[in-house]
Amino acid sequence: MAEAKEEKAKQPAEVPEKDDSAAKEKPARTRAGKKHKKPKEVRISDKELGDLREKAALADEYFDRLARLQADFENFRKRKEKERIALIKFATEGLVCELVPILSNFERALAASEKVADAKRFAEGVKLIFKQLKKVLKDRGIEEICPLNAPFDPYKHEAVEKVVTDEYPEGHVVEVFQTGYALNDRVLQPAAVKVAASQASEPETEDEDKESSPMGTDAEGNRPQEKTESETSQD
Repeated sequence: MAEAKEEKAKQPAEVPEKDDSAAKEKPARTRAGKKHKKPKEVRISDKELGDLREKAALADEYFDRLARLQADFENFRKRKEKERIALIKFATEGLVCELVPILSNFERALAASEKVADAKRFAEGVKLIFKQLKKVLKDRGIEEICPLNAPFDPYKHEAVEKVVTDEYPEGHVVEVFQTGYALNDRVLQPAAVKVAASQASEPETEDEDKESSPMGTDAEGNRPQEKTESETSQD
């Protein structure tokens, strides 16, 4: 009996096996100790699925419209930029087309000047061409600035000379040396003019050399000689 008990004591004790099924059944825990919830299965009806498909198709349609609008706007911007550049480049085309015939008339007049002996007729022809040129410029908004007998305006006139006169009011234009030009009230070239000034008052001239001499001096500024003691005693 004692031997049997000793043999049982020498044998290792049996360790009971752990039941893993219980650990698997328990939900896993996070570091904070919270349980992970399994995602719930969402079920939608056929009607809801159809609505979602219709909305997705509508979103795709709107996206295509937006892309086309963006492309159209980019094309419109490029087209307007080309038109702007062309407008700047050919803005004076109409004016040049009207000036070309006038240049041709000047060429004819210069060619005829070598053959025409009468200078008066030649001058009349040039005047007609000049009148034609002025009409074209006036139709385009260019006006002359010729302020004869008008008050001087520093924004439109340039005073080249002043003259003292009583024939014109002070500050009025007496003579125009060069005609000025303005485009729609914007001065392109001021008129060079002569302006009337008032009669300058002559300053009073005073002879400083003839001022009264100080006491004890003569007119030349010399002190008179003092009398001697004998002269004073005789007096």
